[in-house]
Amino acid sequence: DKRTYHSGDVAHVLVTTPYPNMLALVSIERGHILQYQVRRLTGTATVLDIPVPSSYLPDTYVSVVVERGAAAGGPPPAWRLGYARIHVDTAERTLRIKVTPAKSRIGPGQTLPLNIHAVDYRGRAVQAQFSLSMVDAANLALTGDSGAGSDLLGTFYGYRELGVVTGNTLNINPEQQVTKRYIPIGQSQSRNSVGMSSNGVATPMDPRAPAAADHAAKSDNFAAKGANNQPITVRKNFADTAYWNAAVVTDAQGNATLSVSLPDNVTTWKVLGQAVTTDTLVGAGISSVMATKDMLLRPIAPRFFSLGDHAQVGATINNTTGTAMTVQLRLLMANGDPNKSPTVIGVQTVHLGANGEQNVTWPVRITALGTATIQVQAIDLQHQATNDAVQVAVPVQENSTPEHVATAGEAGANTHELVRIPSGIEPNEGSLSVTLEPTLASGLRAGADFLDQYPYASSIDLASQILGEAELGRLPARASVLTAAERSNLRPDIVHRLDRLYLLQRGDGGFGWWIDDTHSSPYITVYVLQALTTARDLGYPVNATVLSNAASYLLNNTQSPANTNAGANYDANLQAEIVYALTRYGQGSAVANLADQLFGARYLLAHYAKAYLMAALATHHTGKDDAHVQTLLADLTSAARLSAASTHWDEASYDWAALNSDISTTAIVLDVLNTMQPHSPLVAGAVRWLMAARKVNAWESTNATAVALRGLVDYVFSSGELNANYHYTVHLNSSLWGSGKVDATNLAQTTTLTQTLGPAAPAGSKQAVVIGRDVRPGNGKLTYVIRLQYFRPVDRINPVSQGVGVTRKYLTADGKSASLGSTIRVQLRITAPQDLFYLTLQDPLPAGAEAVDSSLQTTSQLAQINNTSKIPPGTQNLSWYVTHTDLRDNRTVLFVGFLPAGTYQYTYLIHLTTQGVFHTLPTHIEQSYFPEVFGRSNGSYFKVR
Repeated sequence: DKRTYHSGDVAHVLVTTPYPNMLALVSIERGHILQYQVRRLTGTATVLDIPVPSSYLPDTYVSVVVERGAAAGGPPPAWRLGYARIHVDTAERTLRIKVTPAKSRIGPGQTLPLNIHAVDYRGRAVQAQFSLSMVDAANLALTGDSGAGSDLLGTFYGYRELGVVTGNTLNINPEQQVTKRYIPIGQSQSRNSVGMSSNGVATPMDPRAPAAADHAAKSDNFAAKGANNQPITVRKNFADTAYWNAAVVTDAQGNATLSVSLPDNVTTWKVLGQAVTTDTLVGAGISSVMATKDMLLRPIAPRFFSLGDHAQVGATINNTTGTAMTVQLRLLMANGDPNKSPTVIGVQTVHLGANGEQNVTWPVRITALGTATIQVQAIDLQHQATNDAVQVAVPVQENSTPEHVATAGEAGANTHELVRIPSGIEPNEGSLSVTLEPTLASGLRAGADFLDQYPYASSIDLASQILGEAELGRLPARASVLTAAERSNLRPDIVHRLDRLYLLQRGDGGFGWWIDDTHSSPYITVYVLQALTTARDLGYPVNATVLSNAASYLLNNTQSPANTNAGANYDANLQAEIVYALTRYGQGSAVANLADQLFGARYLLAHYAKAYLMAALATHHTGKDDAHVQTLLADLTSAARLSAASTHWDEASYDWAALNSDISTTAIVLDVLNTMQPHSPLVAGAVRWLMAARKVNAWESTNATAVALRGLVDYVFSSGELNANYHYTVHLNSSLWGSGKVDATNLAQTTTLTQTLGPAAPAGSKQAVVIGRDVRPGNGKLTYVIRLQYFRPVDRINPVSQGVGVTRKYLTADGKSASLGSTIRVQLRITAPQDLFYLTLQDPLPAGAEAVDSSLQTTSQLAQINNTSKIPPGTQNLSWYVTHTDLRDNRTVLFVGFLPAGTYQYTYLIHLTTQGVFHTLPTHIEQSYFPEVFGRSNGSYFKVR
């Protein structure tokens, strides 16, 4: 029967068989068997009556398996299979939804009542649960979203193929079977309770309340005034989503009413309600409401500034009425402090015709770091009720690339350091600081901050954050590396990072650098497995399936040095790290034979790999393995580089794919020595070397920081450093800069003294720093870090190539200017004299420009065509190697997992949005986990005419 059926109907299915009197197994299924019965077919053509209950869904299949039994002297037994699809109407599964705003036009910032009504396909009221959202229609347009939501009816009751397979397994190719892994989406989201106030308005702490804008001003100190001192409401709370609530429930009459406090946007809001009932009726309803004013302002300002930028800022003013008006506009600004009240810096009077529009701007110069608060007021001199005011807070960044010099050491009774401040630097920018750390534990704080604030989230970076934070969480509260609030939030923070990391695991169980990578990497996977195992062993809830799949991937990547004859392509270091990671995970027996073979081929191993192998062998507790451990320990001891105050290990060459450097090698050896030989004289020296090897913020990369923290945390427990008791003084140029006492009450308190560069510390001067303390046996240590940060004028920053080079060109007529509103090409050229790994390229934007996101529906097709750039002979297209792209307000960031030696070109588009003269910081490229291999272009200015 070919017609469409409804619930309660009877479907008629004709079954024809080659023989009469056959036994039939009749099954009803939709992806799985719903029901089956055995029927006797009396003839060769039989009509089966199949009742269609409400549980039958569209495209339900009726499968019939028939059997003819064997008879004496007759043909042998036979089986036959056939099936038919019954089309079932889905209309009865539909909810009809109405989401009705009380007004179709409303003012920004006002409260909007919403009425919701739900009925079934017969028009009867039903109780349903809604997901209700209000989203800016402009944002939906960027992605091509109509705002109507997903096709819920199709999702729940759409077409499905026959899912039950009956037949001989010899007829099925097992390679055709697809294994799917279930990833529990949403485990990382916190389950905050949601609630409504008694009048149905979202409460201030309600997570569904309108979100504050990213750059919303933090102060209401300044009340805008119009003519006759009449106050003006300043719009400053701008949000992409006005409201979202996943738990709106209608009553028995199908009704629900609530109120939404709108943000300050002037836009069209799309209201979408998607609903489901307990018996899985589904539906959606949409509506829209326009938030607008008779006279309205739209700010003209870039997303950020650099210090010293010159720009034209202001607003576009719209008269949405049919009457002309005369308007006074004021520009108010405050530089630096976001809580500072803005002051008037310009006034203009404009005449707007009916439905007229005009841009009004003023020239400004940005004179302070921090935040530039920009407020524009529009005062209708005849009709005060139409006044408007908008305010945005624009972050202000440094106008040059910072350069840093740092030194660290352990303070004695009278320690002298001399700091020379370079000539020709930006005046009144930068600082000289001294950080005093009474214990090693307090010195680890910078590492915690560096990991927490790292702006990117590759698998390596997430694993480093998990490893480093889990290790820091072991420290006792009295060490005070983490505040009480941070300690209480540590577990949910790590769980959140774990959930983000799980999503980067590939189908083979391995991890790449980014999810965009085409292949998993054993070098990255072995590091991720170490981080996950550490978190698991410290009591954090690590997904066992993720761990098991990663371990299986590594087991599949083990290679014996004997089987490969230890050829040029054999990486013994990787194999040793796999042995260590799998041993810690709990599969040491699976790699025990490989560990023995690697010991025999230890001449192939770098120092860090020997340390990993030694730690793995030590878990076996056999006489042979104990002897091997002592041999490896002797190898590492003899390889130590000793000085009067420190110890470290230098590798013959960097193993870049394995994230190995001298810092990570020293940290790994220290970690193993802390466990196996904590009283070795090498331990204290390695600690001093690691602490002195810190850069401005912790160590050179997320990986090096996490590994260093792992080695240093163990040392804190055995060092006795938590017993400090002494006085200290710090002098700058013979004047007392700071002093204090360290004891059990403030043991973990880090003190930082800062002198701003300028009149007191001018360019070209020498600054003498003297640190003293009373030194007695057993009264603890005082570590210091002296940092000098300064900036050169942006146009005096010269290119640098330290293992990789980069240049940048703006493809305009003169290469340094273009007209407002134009879209131009940026051409980057990279020269790699050797193979490079894990590259991060950051190209800062001039403040008056925005990178064009080609994934958005509003991107100009013509601009995309114009972005075609000819690749010169001998140059390759970098796009083939870029594995991840990150477009931010102030920069374009490219990530390249591996780049063979060669010359490359990359081109992308920027759109010019604001007039002015803007600083353009140099393009910077570096190996993310070996930043000493880096390059930068020159700095410049760019003018938007």
